[in-house]
Amino acid sequence: MEFRSIRRAAPKTFWVGVAFLGLVLLYAVWMHSRIPESVNHIFLVLLAVVGVHLLDRVLLLKEAEEFAARLKAEAAEELRERLDESADRTEAAFLRKLNFLKAARESAIERIYVSRAEARSDILKAIEEAREKAWILAVSLDQTVRFDDIHAALAKSRCPDVNQRILLLNGLRSPALFRAFLEEPPRHIRRILEHDRTAEPSSRDPYFDTRVYDCFARALRVIARFPDLTEKVRFYSHAPSCWLVIADGVAFFEPYTFGRVGSDDPVAHPPKRPTRAPLFAFADSTRSEAYQILYRHFDRLWRTSDTDAFHARVTLEEDRQVLRRMFETRSRWLHEVYGALYGGGADGTSLPLDRRRHPRKLCAPQLGPHILTVHWQEDGRDAQLHAEVRESSLSGLSLLVRGEQSSLPTVGTEVSLSCEQECEDTIVERMTNYFTSRDLIVARDVHMQSEGTEEVGILALKVLDLPSSDAGGEDDPLASGGRPV
Repeated sequence: MEFRSIRRAAPKTFWVGVAFLGLVLLYAVWMHSRIPESVNHIFLVLLAVVGVHLLDRVLLLKEAEEFAARLKAEAAEELRERLDESADRTEAAFLRKLNFLKAARESAIERIYVSRAEARSDILKAIEEAREKAWILAVSLDQTVRFDDIHAALAKSRCPDVNQRILLLNGLRSPALFRAFLEEPPRHIRRILEHDRTAEPSSRDPYFDTRVYDCFARALRVIARFPDLTEKVRFYSHAPSCWLVIADGVAFFEPYTFGRVGSDDPVAHPPKRPTRAPLFAFADSTRSEAYQILYRHFDRLWRTSDTDAFHARVTLEEDRQVLRRMFETRSRWLHEVYGALYGGGADGTSLPLDRRRHPRKLCAPQLGPHILTVHWQEDGRDAQLHAEVRESSLSGLSLLVRGEQSSLPTVGTEVSLSCEQECEDTIVERMTNYFTSRDLIVARDVHMQSEGTEEVGILALKVLDLPSSDAGGEDDPLASGGRPV
């Protein structure tokens, strides 16, 4: 803006200079003519004013030109710096993209899909065109790529029946039960935990209303409709790890996770859009072992899965008995899972970030409950009680005490531990040695709670004299092996 103003001022200065020279010439002519003295003086003053004005404009123009030159140089330098920064950012972004494309090529990734829905048509087409093998691994085939879609695609495939394989999750094994705990709303999980499975005849088990079990039962109904699927389907009991389709030379892979976007209660707080996770298509290539890894993953799951539609139907007829046995052995652990995820509540919100330094672990010895003796001073006399170990960590214990709360030490009381019970479980023995060797243990929390029809006391103890570096120090009884139970 200032530079353009200077350029506009240059012609004005030129004409002022011309006028000044004209006045000088006119004055010279008038000096040789007879002009009144007063007029001569006025003309001289006018000439001086024009001269001073011209001198001012000449000097101003010179300064302005110098200023414009500096401004132009600074602008050019700033522009050069910004261009250099932009070039560096562009180069860095290009290198990142180039490295990504290089890694994708070396991993034999043919395509990355935003979600399974985007890949649906390509997956079904690959199965239809398969000539050697068509393998499918899933928890269930009830969303996006459904069981009926897979069956129709397999019917068009030219690959041998023996190489048409479908692996689905067995809905009556503990991995499926755990999966249900991650998928169902907290209030429904609570109903599953509180259901009485000892009554005869028992009411309908809430677990039968979960998505995992419903998909398992539905898959058996589809197989019953299409007998050609009987020899092609097996049910695995392993923990679900991925959703996978292998059709000849391509593997469509989507990893499973325990995460969920949004509320933990999809019924009370439905998501605004379906949760999407990326799906990768790997080619069978010499550049990468990814395809072979997935191939062997499926092959090993298939070989070690011994439940087909026949066995599954037999089990399904006795599903109440199977569930009863599962909860007899897993109930305590499942209660701990529920408490860890939702804090024992049912409002659909997870607990805040877990900031505990040392995780708690259930004490479940093979030979029954493990009893410790707690010693402390109360009113100048020795007091003690026997308590069952429920949980332990490097920094504390949770003990169950049967008796009135008045028999428990108060919060902040320093206690010591001993064990009179003979330990045949070596892991429990190591844990016992660790806690009985601690010199500074205090009662951190004392309260009563209901356990069935009985009121029991819960005594939480905190270890203040942790071994050096938390674990593995010279004074750590666990350093020679083993870990807290």
